Amino acid sequence: MPRAVEAEVYALARNLWGVAYRRDGVLVMMSRYSARFDASIGVAEHDNLASTWVCGFVATLDAWDQFERDWALALARFNVPFFHMKEFVAHKKPFNEPRWKDNDYRAEFIALLISIIHSNTLCSVGRGLWHANFDFVNEQYDLSSVLNPYALCGLECIQRAHRFVREDYSKSAAIDYVFECGDDGWGLLQKAATMRGFPEPICRPSRVLGCKTEAPPLIVLQATDLAAWEMRREACRVTGIIKGKKLRESFKALKKMECLWEHYLHASLVQFCEKENIGHRVNREAR
Repeated sequence: MPRAVEAEVYALARNLWGVAYRRDGVLVMMSRYSARFDASIGVAEHDNLASTWVCGFVATLDAWDQFERDWALALARFNVPFFHMKEFVAHKKPFNEPRWKDNDYRAEFIALLISIIHSNTLCSVGRGLWHANFDFVNEQYDLSSVLNPYALCGLECIQRAHRFVREDYSKSAAIDYVFECGDDGWGLLQKAATMRGFPEPICRPSRVLGCKTEAPPLIVLQATDLAAWEMRREACRVTGIIKGKKLRESFKALKKMECLWEHYLHASLVQFCEKENIGHRVNREAR
C-alpha cells in the first residue's frame, strides 16, 4: 500500500473506530502500552567475559492483566509460589521437591509459562553488553559517569520498545516502562530515560521476597527474569564461555515470537558515546 494511502487509512481508522492501522494490515485497538523488563547479570564468569542482559516484553495494559491471571494460574497448577530462574535451574526452594527432578515435568512447566508469554505479549525486547567492551570504551570516554552496563542496556530497551510501539501500533498511545527492582544503576537509568523525554521508569519487585520496597509485587516480571536468563545463557553458550551445552528448547520456544534482541559491540558503544556527546577522556586530560 502506498504510504500516502496508508496514512489516510490510519487516520480514518483512528478517528472512526478508535483503532490503529498497523503496517501488516491488522487493525488494533488503541490502548495504553507497557514494556516490562528484568536483568540477568553474569559476574561469576571469567573477569573479561562478565556481562549484563536486560530483556522483557511489550503488551497492552489489558493484555498484561490477562498475563498476570494466566501466570498465577500456572503457578497454582504446579503448586509453586513464584518462578525465578536462579532457583529453578539450581533445584532450590520451591523447586527442590522430588517432582522437580523429572525433566519432562520441568519441561512441561516451562512450556506452559512460555505459552502464556506468546499468548499475551506483542514482542520481546532485549539488549546485552559484555563488560569488557564497556570497560574498554570507558577508557576512551567518560561513559561510567553517565551510565553503567545495566543502565545502558535498560535505556536501549526503553528506546527500542518505544520505536516498536510507534512504528507498528500507535503514534501517540501512552507507554510505561517497568523494571524489576534490585539492580545497580537504577538511578542512572531513571535519569537517562527522563532526560530523553521518556516517562520515569517504574521499579517493582516480582515477588514478596524481592527487593526492599513498599511497592506491591508484579508477578509478570517473573517472565522477564526467564527471558533475560535465557538470553544471557545462550550468549554465553554461543561465545564458548560455557562448554558442552546444547541450545535450550526453552530458548528456541521463546525465539518463535518477534524478538528484538541485540548486544553492544565496541563500535556501537563508541557510536553511542559520540551521538550522546559523552566526554572523551584523552581530550579532557590533554586540556
